[in-house]
Parts: sequence; structure tokens; C-alpha cells
Amino acid sequence: MSSIVSTFKTKIINSLKDKSFNEILSGSMWTFGAKIISVLFGFVLYFIITRYYGAESMGTFSIINSVLMIALLFSLHGTNTAILRFIPEHITKYSKESSLNIFRQMLYIVLFFSLVVSFLIYINSDFIANYFFHDQTLIPLLSLAVFFIIFQAIGTLNMEALRAFKSVKIYALMQIFSPLSKLIILLLLTGIYYQLNNPIYALLYSHLALVMVSIIALWFVFKDKKTIDQNDNKIVKYIKIKDLFSISFPMFLTSAMYIVMSQTDILMLGSLATMSDVGVYAVVVKLATLTVFILTSINAIVAPKFSELYHSSKIEELKNIAQKSSKLMFWGSLPVIIVNIFFGLFILQLFGDEFARGYYALLFLSIGYFVNSLVGSVGYLLNMSGHQKALNKIVIFGGLVNIILNYLLIPIYGIYGAAFASMISMILWNLLASLYIKKIFGFYIFYVPINLKIKG
Repeated sequence: MSSIVSTFKTKIINSLKDKSFNEILSGSMWTFGAKIISVLFGFVLYFIITRYYGAESMGTFSIINSVLMIALLFSLHGTNTAILRFIPEHITKYSKESSLNIFRQMLYIVLFFSLVVSFLIYINSDFIANYFFHDQTLIPLLSLAVFFIIFQAIGTLNMEALRAFKSVKIYALMQIFSPLSKLIILLLLTGIYYQLNNPIYALLYSHLALVMVSIIALWFVFKDKKTIDQNDNKIVKYIKIKDLFSISFPMFLTSAMYIVMSQTDILMLGSLATMSDVGVYAVVVKLATLTVFILTSINAIVAPKFSELYHSSKIEELKNIAQKSSKLMFWGSLPVIIVNIFFGLFILQLFGDEFARGYYALLFLSIGYFVNSLVGSVGYLLNMSGHQKALNKIVIFGGLVNIILNYLLIPIYGIYGAAFASMISMILWNLLASLYIKKIFGFYIFYVPINLKIKG
């Protein structure tokens, strides 16, 4: 027993001696802590909505949130991922001023697309509500939501800029602020004037609060030169818009498929099932995503690190960091899936008896997310290393499988069909991306807890 403890202790010490991994580990601790707090606030928010407003209001809240996420996707147009590649690259190769120019260019792009998207949704709100969701009560909510798309888009880009500039602590605090603002606003609205649409109002007003706080946070980052000055270069590199789009557009398509796979089930349930089904499923998704708790915490740090190492031609170090991160993701995710399997039914019943029917959907989604964690940060590794077009094709394939399975299974099996479709598509695209990494780089990054002889 003492030899096992000694071996484990030695491995920890050796890992901490790795400067790059130590940077990721320390940064992940901040984002992990922030995730814990933000998830707690998120569950309190969902608990209040389900208990005081009901499953149907939870369903309406989820539908509006999904529409906003799709609007955000088109507003950002891939800049939220591209910024994680360009800013570390320009700081490393050129200068601080060069990275700031990139940020400004992306901000102008986001402003333009968010205005276009808002206008298109506004003039089509009747069509979306009546012909897709078959619910006229959504018309005024969609018409109101479009005025907050620009705030959501700018706030999100600012958040990703904080990640790119490695302002981990501020980024972690911003993660807490987002669900906290929704919770505080909902509590105020509930206490002042109770009505069924209060959760939607809380969601919208929180985006306004987020953009204001993110602007202040970025101001402090830019003011503190130590956070972004990494060399003595004074080169200012400009990128043509078409060249920027050549990178960001494939990332946009990939993000589109991510949204398809994460939101198609909710949107298609809204179209093919009831708002009550959507409400139950939304809570199930919230619980299942706890499985990727560690994954999202580590991804917040590894994306700019992957870009930095790849563009510095440190491929062996890149491999080392990616594989160690996958191992950390696996062991961090394993306890969550165990809890979901054995206590998931009990947890769902806390939200109300009608939510208990989501237990098997929770199991399907938890398995899918667990495989996602086991495989590792395959998406970010491909995006940050210039293979965004290949990732785009892989994720599009997974997204199409998801849409087809949802269309076939939801009318028959409801929320269980939606969960099964998401599980299959999630496992499929993650495994394909992992195989592509092996083909390009010559190594796997996924972690296998048993001693299998896998080359790479």
C-alpha cells in the first residue's frame, strides 16, 4: 500500500515540475472552482423556475435560450474560437499591439453580424413561433429577445478575449457572474411582480449586465501590461478580413454543428413534443453536463496553450499537455457519472415529481458526455493547430446524424429518443476526431485507465 501511495506521490510531483502542465493545472483550479459555484447558482435558478413557475415555463425559458444561442452563433461567426488562436499567436510572434488589433477587428465583425441577425429574427418572429414551435405566445418574447442579442455577442467575445490573454482569474469570476446575475434578477422580479415570463426577462437582462462587467474586466486587463506583454517585439501585424474569415468561417461551421448537437434535441422537442417535455429535458441536460465539468474547466485554459505550443513548434510538449489533460478529465468526470447512475432519479425528483421521467434520458446523455471527457480536448487541438476544416467536416457529419436520429426517434420515444440521438452523435464525432489526430500528429490524446498497448 505504501508503495502505491509513494508512486502516486511521485507522479504528482513530476507533473507539477512540468511548467506548461502546471500552468494548465493552476488555471484549471480557478476555472473549476468558478464552475462549481456557477453550477450551484445555475441549479438554484432552475430549481426556482421549476418549483415556482412550472415545467412549461422551464420549457419556454429553454426555447428562448436555444434561439439566443443560435443567434449568438451567427453573430460571432467563429470569432469566439478564432480569437483563442490568433491572440496567443500574435503575442508570441509579434506584439501586444498586434493582438489588440485582432481583437478590434473581431469586435467590428461581431457588431455587424449581431445587428443583421437581430433584424432577421425580428421580422420572422411570427413565422418562428407559429410554424416551428406552434405557439403564438412566443412571438412577443422573440421580438423582445432580439434587442439583447448584440449584448450577448459582445459579452461572449469579451469573455473569450480574457481567456486568450490568459486572464484566468478574471475569466473565472466572469463565469460566476453570468448565472449569478440571472438568479439575482429572477429573485428580484419574483419578489416585485410575479408573472410566468419572469425567467425569460431574467435571462435577457443578464446579458446586458454581462457585457457591462466584461467591458470593465477587459479595461483592467489592457491597462495591466504585464498580463499581455510577453516579448520585446514591436511588430504590428494586420490581417485582411478575408484571411481572418478563412480561419474563422470553418470554426463558425464547427460551432454551428456543436450548437446543432447541443440544442437540436431541445428545439425539435419544442416542435414535435410539448413544452413540459422541453422543461424536463432541460433539467436533464443540466445534470448530464456535470459529467464534462472538468472538461470545460480545462478547456478554458488549454485552447490558448495549444495555440502557443503549436505555433512555437513544440509538438512533443503539446502531446504531453494534451494527454495529461485527458487523464485529468477522465478521473474528474468518473465520480459524476457514478452519481448520475445511482442518485440521478432522486436528484430529478427534487425539481418535482414530473421530472423523474427524465432518468433514462439522463443516463444516455451522461454516457455521451463521459466519452467526450475521456477522449479529451480533440476539438480545441484541431482548431488551434490549423486543422479547423477537418474538424468542421467531422462535426458536421456528427450534427447530421444527430438531426436525423432526433427526427426519427423523438416522435416515438420523446425525451428518451432525443437523449439517445445526442449520445450517439457525441460519441461518433469525438472518436472520429481522435482518429484524425492520430493520423495527423501520430499520437492519441485520449486516456485509457487500463493498461492497453495503444501506439501513440
